[in-house]
Amino acid sequence: MSQKQINEPSWYLESYDSSATRLNTRLLQQTKSSSISEICHDLAWGCDSQYDHHEFPGVVPRTFIGAIGVSVVSAPFLLLVESLGLSKFLLQYIVRSVLALFVIGAFQMLRQTLQSMFGLQFTKWFVAITVTQYHFMFYLSRPLPNIMALPLELLLLPIRSSPRVAAGYHTATIYTKPPREGKTGNKISCTAHDRHTNSSFFNIDGIETLVTVLIALHSWLRQQHGYFIFSSAAAIIIFRAELALFLGLILILELVQSRLHPVRLIKLAVPAGLLFLALTVAIDSVFWGKLLWPEGEVLFFNTVLNKSHQWGTSPFLWYFYSAIPRGMACSVFLVPIGAYLDTRVRKLLIPAIGFVVLFSFLPHKELRFIIYVFPLLNIAAASACHRIFENRSKSSLHSMLALGVCCHLVLNSTFSVFLLCIAGTNYPGGAAIARLHRLAKDEPYVNVHIAVLAAQTGVSRFTQINRHWRYNKTENLTSGSDEMMAFTHLLVEAKSKYSSNLKPYAQTHDILEVIEGFSQVVLNYNSFPPIRIKTKPMIFILKRRIFSMHVEKTMVKTDIEDVEDKSKGQHGRVFGSPWHNSELHNMTVHSSILLV
Repeated sequence: MSQKQINEPSWYLESYDSSATRLNTRLLQQTKSSSISEICHDLAWGCDSQYDHHEFPGVVPRTFIGAIGVSVVSAPFLLLVESLGLSKFLLQYIVRSVLALFVIGAFQMLRQTLQSMFGLQFTKWFVAITVTQYHFMFYLSRPLPNIMALPLELLLLPIRSSPRVAAGYHTATIYTKPPREGKTGNKISCTAHDRHTNSSFFNIDGIETLVTVLIALHSWLRQQHGYFIFSSAAAIIIFRAELALFLGLILILELVQSRLHPVRLIKLAVPAGLLFLALTVAIDSVFWGKLLWPEGEVLFFNTVLNKSHQWGTSPFLWYFYSAIPRGMACSVFLVPIGAYLDTRVRKLLIPAIGFVVLFSFLPHKELRFIIYVFPLLNIAAASACHRIFENRSKSSLHSMLALGVCCHLVLNSTFSVFLLCIAGTNYPGGAAIARLHRLAKDEPYVNVHIAVLAAQTGVSRFTQINRHWRYNKTENLTSGSDEMMAFTHLLVEAKSKYSSNLKPYAQTHDILEVIEGFSQVVLNYNSFPPIRIKTKPMIFILKRRIFSMHVEKTMVKTDIEDVEDKSKGQHGRVFGSPWHNSELHNMTVHSSILLV
C-alpha cells in the first residue's frame, strides 16, 4: 500500500461519524440526570455555593475534573446564550456537543492509527461498523464517568499499532428501582441507560473516561508507553478505578512480550499515579468541602463494602449473552471470524475478553461498564468484513458473503433506529418537565416538586429554564404531608390515577397530564410492523387547587344556605345543627378539604 493511500483524508468517514453523533445528541437531549451534567451546569451557569451535589451528594462522590474541563470549553458559548437571551436548555446541547467532540477527537486518533496498521479500506469498515451500532454512539455524548475515560483509552490503544510491531499482534437492561433485600432489581430491557439513586452526581465523568480510554488504546497500538501509562493512570485514578483490570491486562501483555521493561514501567507509573492522585484530591477536596479522593470512595463502596448489588444483580455470563450482542448487533457474529483470520486481531482481543470475564464477577452489571471493549471487538469485526469483501470476486460464494457483510450494516442501522425509538420513550421526567413548562407558562407563581423518578429520567438543572419558578427535588417527603401541600405543582411517580401515592391528592389536586414511559416490546404478527413499543403511565403532573380565604368563606356559606333551603323544602324545618344533616356535612367537609 502506498503512503498516499495511508494518508488519504477520510473526511467522509468523519462526516458520517459526526452526523450519527448529532442525531443521537439531538434526539436524546433529555437523558437521565447525571452528576457531571449537573456539575457542568453549576460551573458554567454559576450557582455560587448552591451546587447540586451539595444538596444531593448521592451514594458515592464523583470527580469535578472532567466537568471543569467541559465547562471551560463551553463557557464562551454560554456567554453567547446569555447575551442573546436564549433558553438555558441550549446549554445542555452545548455541553453534550463538547463532550461528543472530545470523544470524536480521540476516536479519530485511533482511526488514523488503525489506518496505518491495517489500511484505509479496513478503517472504512471499522468506522462504518462503529457508527451503525447504537450503544457506542448513544454513550458518546453522555456525561458519564465511563465516557470521560474512554477517549484516553482509545488514544492508548494505538501504542501497539506502530508499523514496526504491527506484525506482532464494545438494549442494555436498566434497573428501575433499588431491589429489596434478597431480590433482584426490576429491569427494563432493550434500553441503553443507567439509573442512579438520590443524586444527579453519578454520571458525567463517563465521557471523560471514554476519552481517556480511547487515548490509552491509541498510545498502546503505537507503542508509546509513556503516553499509555499516563493516560491509564488518569483514567484509573480520576475516573474509573475498575479500568485497572482492562489497562492492567494490556500492561501485563507488554511485559510478557518484552515490549516494556519492568523498570521503565515503575519509573513511569509511580510519578503518573502520584501526579493524578494529587490532582484529583486537591481539586475535588475543594469542591466537596472535605479531604476526598472520589474514585477511592467508589472503589471502597464497590469492593470492600460490596454494596453495588443493591442496584440489581445479573448472571455471571450476562455481558456475553446480553450486553455484548445488543451493543454490537449483527457485528458480534463477525468477531470470531476476524480473530480466526488475523493473528494481530487475536492479540488485541485478549485484554478485551479478559476484562469482561474479570468484571463479570461483580454482581451488578450494566452495558456502559464494558463500553471500552467495543472498539477492540469492532476491530475484529472490521477485519472479517475487510477480508471477506476483498475476496468477493473469487467465487459466487465469496460474492454472497460480501453481500452479507454489507447487509449486516443495514441490519445494524435498523436495530439502532429501533433502540432509538425505545430510548425516546425512556425519559418521562424530561418529557414531564417540558410539558409542565408549556402548561404553566402563564402561571404567576410555580413551586414544583420533582419526584425521584422524574429526576432520574430527564430532569436536570438544564431543564429548569424559568428563573421565576422554584424547583425542588427533596426526597423522602410523605405523600399528602404539609411539605408536599406547600407546592403548587407536583411531578409524582405513579402507575395509574388509582395508585396509593396519588390518593392523598385526590381532593386537593387536579391531574394536568399523564406522562408515559417505556414498558415493553410487544410482538403482534397480525399488524405491521409486527413489533410495537408499549408504554405505561409513569409520571403524573398535578396542580394544586388554590382558593383565597374570601372564596373559601363564600363557598362554605353558599353551600350551607343551599343545603338549608333544600332541607326546608324536604322536611319543613332546619335541624338545630347543620352537622346533623349528612348531606350538609359531606358538602361542608368536601369544601373544607378543597380549601388551602
